[in-house]
Amino acid sequence: MAEKAIRHRPYAKSNTKKGVKHKIRPALLKVMRTKYKYTGIILQNYPISLKKTKTITLFIGLRLLMGVELAVAADSSGNMSGLEYLFQHLSSSSAKLELPSREFSLNVTRESDGEQPHTFGFNLTNGKLLQKSGAEKTEGSPNNCEYRSDDAISCYISILEWHATYEGEINHTELGNGKFDLNITLKKWQLQQNPAHIWIYMEFTENSTDRYTSTTPSDFVPFATTKPVFKDLPMFKRNTSLSKSAWVELNKTIWWDIKSDLMSALMTEYKIWVQEEILYY
Repeated sequence: MAEKAIRHRPYAKSNTKKGVKHKIRPALLKVMRTKYKYTGIILQNYPISLKKTKTITLFIGLRLLMGVELAVAADSSGNMSGLEYLFQHLSSSSAKLELPSREFSLNVTRESDGEQPHTFGFNLTNGKLLQKSGAEKTEGSPNNCEYRSDDAISCYISILEWHATYEGEINHTELGNGKFDLNITLKKWQLQQNPAHIWIYMEFTENSTDRYTSTTPSDFVPFATTKPVFKDLPMFKRNTSLSKSAWVELNKTIWWDIKSDLMSALMTEYKIWVQEEILYY
C-alpha cells in the first residue's frame, strides 16, 4: 500500500515586536524508500519525530545516520540504524541481471603434438547474473553502509557466490553438437586487497531527477562448471583428451571475455536495479 506523502510548510509564523514575521524552514525533506520494504526520509538540516507504521519506516537523517537507532515497525526483529537497515536490505535482496548472448569459435588441439586443431563453435544464450541473497561477508571489505560528508551514502555489498547462468551449445562439423548448462560462480581472490564486493555510491542532490548512483565491483574469480561436463557429451565419446582441451579453451574465453560481461552488468544493470529498488523523490 502506498504511503501518503509527507507534507511540510516551507515557512512558519512567529511573533516579534514589529509584528508577524515569516521564518524560512530548513530544506524540504527528501524521501528514499525501497520498492517494497521501507520508506526513509533524508533530512539535511534537522531531525523530526520518528513514527511507527505497519510497514517498516525509517527516517534517515544525515545527522541521524551515524549510529543512532531509528524506529522500526513493531513486528520487526528489533531496532537498527537506517544505515544498518539499508545494508541488510541490499545484502538480502535477489537481484537478477540480464547478460548478453555470446557466439564465438575456438581452435582446439588435443594434448598430443602435431595434430591439426579442431574448430568448435560455441553459443551462449539466456544469460543471467543472479545475486546470492545473504551472501557471506567478504574479508577485506567494510561490509556495511556508511554516510559520507558529501551528502552521499556508500554501501559495500558482498558478491561472494553470486553466479551467472547460460544455456550453452557446442558444435563441430564432423563431431556434431551438444547442449550444456554453464554456471559461473563469483569467488574471492586470496588477497585482502580484492575483497569480492560491489561498492554502491548514492549521492542525494536537491533535485531528485539529478540523483547520482554508481556501482563499482572489485575483482573476482569466475569459477565455471557445466552440466553435463564436456567429457560426458555424446560428441566427445571416447575422446577425453579433446573434451578436456575444449574445456580449457572455453575457460580462457570465460576469463577474458565473459568475465568482462559480468563486470559490465555489475556496473550498469545492477546500477539500474539499485535506482529502481531504492526510490528517491
